[in-house]
Amino acid sequence: MTVHKAKGLEFPVVFLPGMNQQPKSVSTGPRAIIEDNSGGVRMAIKDSANPVYDEMWEREREELRREHQRLLYVAMTRARDHLIMIGSLANGKTPHKQNSWLSYLHEAKPKPLFDAKDISQPGSILYAYPDSASVRAKGEAISACKTEAVASRAEKIDEEALIKNLSPIPRSDSLEWKRATAFIEQKKEDELREPSLKGEGSSISPLTRGNVLHRCLEDFTKTVKYDLSRIIREFPDIETAKKEVKNLFIHDANSVLQAVLARKEFAWIFERDPGAYSELPFLYKRGRSLISGIMDRVVIKDRKGFVIDYKAILIENEGALTAWKDHYRPQLNIYCEAVKEIFKLENVEGYLLFLDSNRLELTAKT
Repeated sequence: MTVHKAKGLEFPVVFLPGMNQQPKSVSTGPRAIIEDNSGGVRMAIKDSANPVYDEMWEREREELRREHQRLLYVAMTRARDHLIMIGSLANGKTPHKQNSWLSYLHEAKPKPLFDAKDISQPGSILYAYPDSASVRAKGEAISACKTEAVASRAEKIDEEALIKNLSPIPRSDSLEWKRATAFIEQKKEDELREPSLKGEGSSISPLTRGNVLHRCLEDFTKTVKYDLSRIIREFPDIETAKKEVKNLFIHDANSVLQAVLARKEFAWIFERDPGAYSELPFLYKRGRSLISGIMDRVVIKDRKGFVIDYKAILIENEGALTAWKDHYRPQLNIYCEAVKEIFKLENVEGYLLFLDSNRLELTAKT
């Protein structure tokens, strides 16, 4: 549950994870800042040599910091009985990241609770126990009560002990959780996310295109057919695209799918069989890591495994083919190892099916 959704609620136990995370809003300034005040409207563009932007951003950032601190107060006060705050400290002179909730706790200087006299505000009622009127009627009890109160005011809070309680607990030996996609280079993967089909005011990303082709092939392996018109309704960027862009996308997707499904050499991949699985999720232990992922297609035949990963990529030449195989090999190695362990097989082969190029390439084996 987000902190904003938790406002006004209370729970017996509250966990606040990620205390060491920095808010992006405080760390990075926007590209432009607009101020509207009594003197008129000012706007500044982010630039290394723009002192006006620096001045306006510092003012904006300070307000964002205060809001982030107020949010911490809201989060902490949702707890009725127990509050558990979780965050990791780094090595070095600054173990906690600046502007993180953890840094606010470490930098805070606690004040004694009884320094100032309690004064009820308009509209509020102040309660005390024992009641001051009943204490006065008991004579000697007054001095005793005053002595205890003075002792309470004189008691100092040990700030060092308080800060020590915020020190890290020993690192556990729990397994690290990773995704199979974490083993491939993200920068190269981002190259595939640039818009591929464009129209004025609209675009269909390669990620959407790849997801549509995956969904169609998944349906085909289950029902020996696919309904492209139904599937694209699940993707708003296709539905909201201009008519000519949408029609071009449908023609493109149908052409690629029909070419792949018409290849007799690929028939074994898409056949319905008790030993064949589509979009197979897995959790695999590798060393000190737990690796999760979803495999596009897994086929088990004669105690041998085959993993097929669909890629909506056009292979321009043999050099590009080698580069893409090298890029995805670490991910396919994980898939092959997982299938070998799950199904207790001796041999598993991993293939990349390049849909746009209509090519099936052996990429990994174990």
